[in-house]
Amino acid sequence: MKKVLFFLVLIAAMILNVNAQDRTLAGTVISSEDGLPLIGATIVLQGTTVGVITDVNGKFQIAYDGSAESLLISYIGYEAMEIPITSSNVYDVSMNPSTIGLDEVVVTALGITREKKTLGYAV
Repeated sequence: MKKVLFFLVLIAAMILNVNAQDRTLAGTVISSEDGLPLIGATIVLQGTTVGVITDVNGKFQIAYDGSAESLLISYIGYEAMEIPITSSNVYDVSMNPSTIGLDEVVVTALGITREKKTLGYAV
């Protein structure tokens, strides 16, 4: 009887271990303007330090252990996005260009950031 009980407990532990395995989230990040892939976009699991960047085709894969509720996606010159994680394993994202252009921000001495039009000298 003890052997049967031990065997059943062992099987239950294996089933729980299989259910606790990570799943892989994958997808593509493209520009909404022209549909081209965004190379080097950053994808991070919210509230963790786990993150990846997109490849030359705009594709990504990230291991997901169930600890985060959303994906944070960012790219220079585009609006950052927060995508809720659902039961789907594929997330194809179209990012919108930012309304603030990179030429409108200037970094001055000591890292103080000011808008270009407020500076009293030529840049």
